[in-house]
Order: sequence, then structure tokens, then C-alpha cells
Amino acid sequence: MPNAISIQINSLVQRLGREKVNELKVLFSAHQCELKRIRASRHWQATGEHDALLIVATSLNDSDDPKLQRVRSSILKALLTAEAHLPSISFRVKNIISTLPKQDVTQLKQACIECSIHYKRVYRTAHVDLIGNGDQLAQLYWQLSLQSCSLELRKQLDVLAKHLAKHNVNLHEIDHRPNLIEMIKEQPNITLNELVSKTGCSLMDARQAFDDFEFNC
Repeated sequence: MPNAISIQINSLVQRLGREKVNELKVLFSAHQCELKRIRASRHWQATGEHDALLIVATSLNDSDDPKLQRVRSSILKALLTAEAHLPSISFRVKNIISTLPKQDVTQLKQACIECSIHYKRVYRTAHVDLIGNGDQLAQLYWQLSLQSCSLELRKQLDVLAKHLAKHNVNLHEIDHRPNLIEMIKEQPNITLNELVSKTGCSLMDARQAFDDFEFNC
């Protein structure tokens, strides 16, 4: 696929269930596209040429399932991004070796790979530039926020959030926010108010997520 577009769809099985994901894989394959899991993560990647992915998204138009509509929205948003050739955003982590523990540096590098972000060492300095579009950096933010990491990395994520806000990237848009139930699973001690604060969801959505989590446990 010389002009292939890749789209990351987070926590696909957790959101849709294995059966619907398998149905989606058949749909993508029927239009010469591919839907596959990203290594050992919870996230999946859809790959295909622009027109083929547009047909897949159009095929989901008639679905009444809001979760499938979210997948459709993710595809269309990625296509718009590709069409508009959105400029890259660069975020600098200064003195990375002295700023972050070695484990966090490894964690950051892996997250950059999964979010298709360019991790670039600044020439003759100890700084690192993370380069990607707004969506990719937002995905990086949420992916690392859901993981266990040091206070130093948390501080860098706070700086990243402010940096993205300056570039008009809203971390709390529905396509950027993590799955609430997944976040509760990852952080079982999280409180209702913390969930609202971290994700920007409504209090009603947070309560529903806790109810669904307890019901499914």
C-alpha cells in the first residue's frame, strides 16, 4: 500500500468485544484494508488507502451502535487529518537523562513507537524532541497517563498537556479520552472525582463507568 494511512484505535476489544472486532476485520479486509492489534498492547491499527478507508467508514453509517460510530468517527477524523496535512507539533523534554529515570525513558520510547511519534535526540544536547501531530501527541499523553510512572514523568505529561493546549489540541475530546472502564481497571483506587478530573468526562459518565465496572467484575 504505497499511499496507506494508518489509524490507531484504542482499546478496541475492550470497547466492542471480540466478536464485533472479528466482524470489523472482515469488513476491513473486504475493502483491501487491514485491522490488526498493535503488538502486545490493547490498541489496534487500521491501515488502508484513503478511498478504501472512506468506504469502510461509510459502511458503518447505518449502525445504531454508538461504539461502532466512535470507530467510524476515528476513521473519518484520521482521513481529514491526512487530507489537511496538519503540521507537526514538537514537544521538547529537556535533559532527559537527568530529568527522567531510565525506566521512564524506556517507557516513553515505547509509547512513542506505538503512537507513531518521532523520538529525536537534539544534536549535541541532552534534550529530546517528540514530534507528531496533535492526535498522536494526545494519544501519547493518555497512554502514559494510564500507566504506572514516576512523578517526574507525570510532571512532563502536565507540561505536554499545556503545550498541546497552546496548539488548540483538546485532550478531553471524545476521540482523545481513554476508555473510562479501562482507566478504572488500570487504577482500581481511583476516585470518582479523580476520574472526572483526569479525563474531563461528566460526573454522570464517571458514575456510569464505575457501575459498569462493578457489574462486570
